[in-house]
Amino acid sequence: MAEMNNVKKVATEAVAVMANPSPAGAGDLIIHEGAVATIIKRAALSVKGVSRFAGSSFVDNIAEIVRSKKIQDRSIALRLSSTAISMDLSLYAFWGATLPQVASEVKSVVSQAVLDMTGIPVDKININFRGMDEETAQETEQGEQE
Repeated sequence: MAEMNNVKKVATEAVAVMANPSPAGAGDLIIHEGAVATIIKRAALSVKGVSRFAGSSFVDNIAEIVRSKKIQDRSIALRLSSTAISMDLSLYAFWGATLPQVASEVKSVVSQAVLDMTGIPVDKININFRGMDEETAQETEQGEQE
């Protein structure tokens, strides 16, 4: 795992550069925001009670037409200090979910996934629940099968 003192903020779309992350020192590793956002998205959506990432449907439709950032990228704000990543996540939960429990599980799962896949610890995760969605019959059946 890379030493955190080798992590620094670089260009606006990159989260971190790890100087010589491998023992062989064959080069630098650049981790872009999009890669971290994908890790966060998959981890958060794997938590029971999380419906989707938040976004304005009108804005999202326009953004997709002009090939702007994906919904989850606009619903995830990342900040890098010299030692860790902090983030704000905007989510929708399923109706009936216990929001403090869901938030706690999202923080745990996302923190571990980011650390495991990037080697960068997560310092802080702010969860903003923007609304609630009804669980569809298909989603209910999938939950019962697990």
